[in-house]
Amino acid sequence: MKNILLSVDFSKNAKLVALQTAEMAQLSKARLIIFHAYCPVAVSDHDQEVGTSNERLVQTRLDKLACLLHKETGVSITRLMKPATNNNEALEVARIVKADIAVIYSQAIKHQKAVSITCYHGLHVLTVPTYSCFDQKAFQAGLTEQLQLLGYTSSPLPEAI
Repeated sequence: MKNILLSVDFSKNAKLVALQTAEMAQLSKARLIIFHAYCPVAVSDHDQEVGTSNERLVQTRLDKLACLLHKETGVSITRLMKPATNNNEALEVARIVKADIAVIYSQAIKHQKAVSITCYHGLHVLTVPTYSCFDQKAFQAGLTEQLQLLGYTSSPLPEAI
């Protein structure tokens, strides 16, 4: 089975990226794995409840996003989350789940102005910056290009919403 990992941060345009990535997964008959690395805020036993609440909030958000994506596309979705320990969480998880493509959408990529495509230890990585003028066409073109390189499909992705 082909796997596509999508790292989400729940920011403004993340839903559009998630919907387009789910459509890509549907067209290529791949499984979509949505992933979020969260910051545990508990620093002592007294704050354990706060850390647990943060984890529950992230789980709730992932569940809602997965339900929406499955309802819209019918694609099989796996939800993963873990406490953040370094900057390459998504790439490490993508390697572990044997993803064919990783779509990294994060507020940490602020200096970047356009979708970029790289290869990280054999993994095709599409990085998507978060900014107010999200370029859907550039994102679709990047995803389509990666699919074609990997032999997924020969047709471009449909317009999302």
